[in-house]
Amino acid sequence: MTTLSTIAQDARVTRQEVGTIESSVARGTIDRPELETFVNQHWDIFDSDARTSINGLLGRIGAPQHRNTGTVQLRSEPSLSAVFSGDVVLGRERNPTHESVVFVQRALMALAKRDENPRLMPEGGADGNFGTNTDRAVRAFQEDVMRLPDDEVDGLVGPDTIAALDDDLRNGEPTSPTPPTSSTGRTRFSFTPNADALRTAKRSAAGARFVRRTPEFASIYRRAESLTGVPAEFLAALHANESGQSESRSLGPESGFGLDDRWVTTGWANRQLARYGLGTWARGQNSSRAALQSAVVAAEHFKRNAGAIDVRVGPSMTTREVAGAVTCYTSGIRSGQSALRSGRSWMFDPNDTNPHPLHPGGTSRTAGGRTVRVPPGRKEGLLRWDVLIPMASEILTA
Repeated sequence: MTTLSTIAQDARVTRQEVGTIESSVARGTIDRPELETFVNQHWDIFDSDARTSINGLLGRIGAPQHRNTGTVQLRSEPSLSAVFSGDVVLGRERNPTHESVVFVQRALMALAKRDENPRLMPEGGADGNFGTNTDRAVRAFQEDVMRLPDDEVDGLVGPDTIAALDDDLRNGEPTSPTPPTSSTGRTRFSFTPNADALRTAKRSAAGARFVRRTPEFASIYRRAESLTGVPAEFLAALHANESGQSESRSLGPESGFGLDDRWVTTGWANRQLARYGLGTWARGQNSSRAALQSAVVAAEHFKRNAGAIDVRVGPSMTTREVAGAVTCYTSGIRSGQSALRSGRSWMFDPNDTNPHPLHPGGTSRTAGGRTVRVPPGRKEGLLRWDVLIPMASEILTA
């Protein structure tokens, strides 16, 4: 079933998607008031031919057609003058329903579409309410476009942020949230690897195995990324630490991707695989088909965990978002929330010169399905994600 919120997720509505909307209207799964609201709140992300088509559809169902107002001009909006001057600051807890909020949302949407960066898209569209979705979009703008340091990213729209929005909307070239690179390791992501940790990791037995084995599984990681959107580097890191790159015949549960059956049921996994036409999960097998299936299930499970702390997985994640998502996957929601706030955890800490994680202790599943206790301490057979991700980037982009 088509949902309008799903159509808007990528910050663009195409002519083909209008055709999908029209079919849903004909079936009665989208009604007229819902459609009118969606068009009014998302007009800025419609392609030009999609605008013509949606207005035609609105006319056929007796709804008023949308007036093409063009791109919002922030400095021309009287309600924003107080924001430009600093007399009014907009935020989730500061003037969240101010009459100017809708124009900030429209500007973010226009930039999200132009730059092909859905992180800038307020998921609710231009609804005039500065809620969680708008706060997240403003933070993404401050990170991806303004390039503010983490401690200055606050999600507030004051004189600096509104001026940057206006300037980028009027004068900016399309920008992509390309994270900084480092001579210590190429990466698509927003953190700079610790040079000492990276050197030590590459000299370690676990690092040497990772460098040797990652190319063998690269096609699986890339294919899973193309289907799910989870970066191949993440899947390589996950696979390595779950025994999947072991050179023994026994790769551990689910082709070496772990996927503890206490948290990942076969029924849930099969529903994820059905979305991609990948058939029934060959759980517990080590065939190439099972490996791709398990990679996709792992990717979806990773997204599910990240979503529990409101993190969207992709190559434009901030340092804190990567830390939170990784830790939520390995240690649960509470630990993930803590890592999201601090930008570090036992499995992700670019400040630590030792690349081997300092495990807090817990339980794990063996290849035979037994639950075993893991004592606390440094785990020399594992590497933290902050070194595995840049190592994987070097290999997968070579």
